Amino acid sequence: MSQNLVIANKDNLVVYVFGGIDLTLATDIKVQFGAESYSLLLDPLIVIVTSATELSLNLSATLEVGKVFSTVTYFDGTSVNGSDITSRELANSDQIVVAIGTQLIIEDGSVVADANSWVTDAEYKAFAKLKGYSIPATQPDREANLANAYDFINFTYEQQLQGWRVTPQTQTGCMPRSNIYAYGVLVA
Repeated sequence: MSQNLVIANKDNLVVYVFGGIDLTLATDIKVQFGAESYSLLLDPLIVIVTSATELSLNLSATLEVGKVFSTVTYFDGTSVNGSDITSRELANSDQIVVAIGTQLIIEDGSVVADANSWVTDAEYKAFAKLKGYSIPATQPDREANLANAYDFINFTYEQQLQGWRVTPQTQTGCMPRSNIYAYGVLVA
């Protein structure tokens, strides 16, 4: 029995991997992604067939967050209403769950309101594996853990630190800090 995998990558593409079907033979493929709907014919820059078994969905402009349900309908020359390849390939499970986090990493260092730049999900999982910690299964749930840890550090330890926040108007965390002394010498 084949199994479908949904993998989010750095380009905001979700990659669906199917078994038992050739996607290159499709006349159209429609993807229902939460409340949003996309089509291979109408949205060729969003719904992308990358191989006979892989379908990519570009989620750069999606408004969906959290655990999002997704279904994929396949059309070819013989189908009028299309075939729900999601359920067929997933042994009658009618939806694929895609977890989209709220994390936004700003590579150029600019500040964006209500965005965070915690460790990446891969770094978080690697650290947990190294330490032997069990962590939640989905990325949004792991982000909630990071938010709790962030608040704990800010509310528990900031009053014990020297100096002050570098940009107190926009800086949400207690680090970085300025006016820090070590052994009588200003270090930051």
